[in-house]
Amino acid sequence: MKNTSDNIKTVPKDMLRRNDVIWWMKHLEMVDHYVEPETALTIANWWDDRQGPLILEGPPGGGKTSLAKRIAEMMGVAFYRLQCYKSIGKAEALYDWDRNVQGVLVQEAAKNNLLGEDVNKVIYQKNAMLLGLLGQSLEDEDSNVIVLIDELDKIPSEEAFEGLLLEFLEEAAITIPELNSRLTPKSGKRPHVVITSNAGRGGLKESLSHPVLRRGRYIYLPEPEPGRQYCILEQCAPKLPKQVIRDVVAFTYWAKKLVGFEKPIALSETIMWARTLEMCKVTHLNRSVIEATIAELAKRERDKTVLLAATDRLLKIIYKAYYQDRNVLHFPAQNNQADQVSNNQQNTTIKEVSRKLIKIR
Repeated sequence: MKNTSDNIKTVPKDMLRRNDVIWWMKHLEMVDHYVEPETALTIANWWDDRQGPLILEGPPGGGKTSLAKRIAEMMGVAFYRLQCYKSIGKAEALYDWDRNVQGVLVQEAAKNNLLGEDVNKVIYQKNAMLLGLLGQSLEDEDSNVIVLIDELDKIPSEEAFEGLLLEFLEEAAITIPELNSRLTPKSGKRPHVVITSNAGRGGLKESLSHPVLRRGRYIYLPEPEPGRQYCILEQCAPKLPKQVIRDVVAFTYWAKKLVGFEKPIALSETIMWARTLEMCKVTHLNRSVIEATIAELAKRERDKTVLLAATDRLLKIIYKAYYQDRNVLHFPAQNNQADQVSNNQQNTTIKEVSRKLIKIR
């Protein structure tokens, strides 16, 4: 767990809801997630208000999904994640009908001469309903529930689906016309809703209707700068030598700047690569290591080819002899003691590590 005292010093004395901002910053750090005061203020307002979703936008790997998970973890509440994709529909998000149960209901009604002229009254009953993730969240009796609608920019654009989603976001309800009824929160309180998008800055605003945006509190989460990436990799691959972590951050940083990827390297892929290097007990980043593990970074064949072609150039950039170049990431020299950091030193805050270890001159 990190020491938060220095981070708290960055919170302005006259900041709105300062005590609440500090509380959220401290408790999110306890579950290894770090936010700025302005972000903490937006989260505090969203949590207490319940009247609209928290909209998180930014590139892949920026911590959007992780933030929602960490809030659920620190608050100890139920967490429902609806992963959006191109063909998602009402069944996955809202509800559907169990055909097997409906068949049994028809048989029983016929057996008891209760089928009648309107078979819909027989087959559409609540015990034949299959609830989707959003419907399940409304049935949860917990008064604090978090619903994550992940990558909402991928939802289909059909007006009917969007209308049902808007009803959930605006009224915390789902209309079921077959039953002539509505699902509302069983707990009597609206769920806390988080929406994420990988559309990039401004992209979500183009992919979502104005009603969705009007109902939400918006936060843009950019890809973490190199100093924070270093700290994240330290947490995710704690046994990987610091020199290798440093080179991984520099290598991916310059690869994204100098290589024309079809699919740019995301932070999540960098984390996966670091964990792979840790498992392989890598102590030095060189061409042979990169060739053996390149599939962790480049998922498309063309990206693998262009990254391998640029590997020698990228390695030259991150060699120590080039660190003092004005246009190269600069890392202060590390001695053996740096690899044996004490527990107290490990409590250095994100901002301190960012300032001391990695900077762009």
